[in-house]
Amino acid sequence: MIKTIRLIIIFGLFCVKVSAQDTKKYHKEEYNVINDLFIQLIDTGYYNNDWLIPLMPDEYLIEYAQEPEVNKNDLEWGDREYYPFEYSKKLIETEGNLEKLEKFKSDFQKFSDSISSQYDSSRLLVFVTDSLYQISTRQSKDLKEVKRIDSTLLDSFRLEKYATRYIDFNKITNQGRFEITNEKYPDQETRRQTKDIKEIGLITCSRVIFNKDFTKGFFYYTFFKNGLNAYGVILIVEKVNGIWIIKHEIGLWVS
Repeated sequence: MIKTIRLIIIFGLFCVKVSAQDTKKYHKEEYNVINDLFIQLIDTGYYNNDWLIPLMPDEYLIEYAQEPEVNKNDLEWGDREYYPFEYSKKLIETEGNLEKLEKFKSDFQKFSDSISSQYDSSRLLVFVTDSLYQISTRQSKDLKEVKRIDSTLLDSFRLEKYATRYIDFNKITNQGRFEITNEKYPDQETRRQTKDIKEIGLITCSRVIFNKDFTKGFFYYTFFKNGLNAYGVILIVEKVNGIWIIKHEIGLWVS
């Protein structure tokens, strides 16, 4: 009897040890996925200046603002600043002004190319949450496409198995020029006033769901810059030569 009890205890301790080892391995691979993909998730295009839009030349603005139905103030802060090509088109695409339009198109392209190719020396801040969140029941409805691409990824998937867990993004070694912070993402007005800092955006990641041998997986990824620059995707990843890479991207929403 005593011998049987001892065997049960030993077996129980063995199972606990194996379970702990499995959890540690799982967490390590989750970190490896985020670390290997971090720069690719953000995009090194941010190393250069933002693609800037030149203001509409005053000569065109003055000419167009003479129209009785045009509010000059709206033009200065609206079309003129944010939609220069469309603005110029409706402004000067009239008989006898085609040469002006072609010249503006040419000048516009040269200006934007010269600015966007310049190196940006600002601090590049990426805002993160300090956890990999649990996939919700609502989100799990998006997994039909994952199943179509690779059904083995869902063989052992159960929502309750993958609770939200803390992850220290500051331990990410594959940061490139980006700086990671878990501070609150600033509002638009604050971002406009910040000097020598480029707030790249806020990223969130779900728990990574792996296949049985930890060679493939998937997770939800969202990026938020502002209300007109945000998106959410499911990323299917695979380990190739010891490095995690993105094999498929399933778009969920964009704004």
